[in-house]
Amino acid sequence: MRSNYHRLMVLICFAATVALAAASEAPDPGAHRLARVDSLIESGRPEAALPLLVEMVERNDLPDELNWPVYQRLGLVFEAMGRDEQALDFLEKAAIWGPHVAVNHRNLGSLLMKMGRTGRAMSEIREAAELEPDDFEIRLEYSQALEAMGQIGRARRELEAAAEIRPDALQVRRAQARFYMNRQDYRSAEPHLAFLLDADPDPEIRKQLSLARLRLDRPEAARLLLLPDWPDGLDQQEIRIVLEADLALGDGERAASLISLSPDFTTSVDDPDLWALASLVCLQTDRNAVALQMIDLAIALSPGIAGYHNNRYVLLKRLGRDREASREWDLLLDLDPSRAEARDRTGEQSP
Repeated sequence: MRSNYHRLMVLICFAATVALAAASEAPDPGAHRLARVDSLIESGRPEAALPLLVEMVERNDLPDELNWPVYQRLGLVFEAMGRDEQALDFLEKAAIWGPHVAVNHRNLGSLLMKMGRTGRAMSEIREAAELEPDDFEIRLEYSQALEAMGQIGRARRELEAAAEIRPDALQVRRAQARFYMNRQDYRSAEPHLAFLLDADPDPEIRKQLSLARLRLDRPEAARLLLLPDWPDGLDQQEIRIVLEADLALGDGERAASLISLSPDFTTSVDDPDLWALASLVCLQTDRNAVALQMIDLAIALSPGIAGYHNNRYVLLKRLGRDREASREWDLLLDLDPSRAEARDRTGEQSP
């Protein structure tokens, strides 16, 4: 759903048209007061518009055609201020006074969805889509609401309808990418993510595209997107994507280098799975000493994970530190007694 302030801004041009039309038909000051309200909203001061709107309601001297625009703005201003119950009252009034205006039902549905009243929300958003079937943004919001309700097939159909109306709109592409990534349908998501990254080099889109390519068994293409910022310019999830790609490609150089970075970097990484993954990459590429250092970091962050202790046991055996390995094995069995049956004849667990 779009932000409250963005929805306020979208309404301004439409509201100004209503106000000017009313003013041209009659010299009513209500239209000019509404234009003043819109000016305050447009300048990023919706709270300053509140007293003017309240006064307009209390004076009760507006022509009928200006009632719903005033109620609408009151609802959106209250919502932007976090006063949802008051917002609901006025957005409901806007829908009553302007029942054939799709945006009134859209605003009401969005607020109801946020408040967890999904049944009514769906009804309002559906009404908005029926009133404006060619509005691709309403179609997108309806799709998102359906997805939130678990109606995935219907959500997909509304998403496809929005794409037919505006196939290359960035909002549509973002919705498509998000929808397919949520389904782990990386093949369908990948072209939309690539389109978005080409249009706007957003770091989050880059990360999602890299993940999609990794899951599509294209590790080289996945890591190439992220390597220019390795490692300080990447977040922990992006570092993990690179390490997964390196693991698939049998490349342990980057993983081994992590342990030699500054202490600030080492202490800033609080994801034990990242250190465990880096350790695994080093283990698989016979960098056993540095792999042991990394699995120790993972265990320090999360000491109760049997898999971490299993890999530590393997590394200790490979390094010939049998007495420590024996103690590690006992600790591993305390965490996961079923491991006893999996031990092979050489006494080494598989990583």
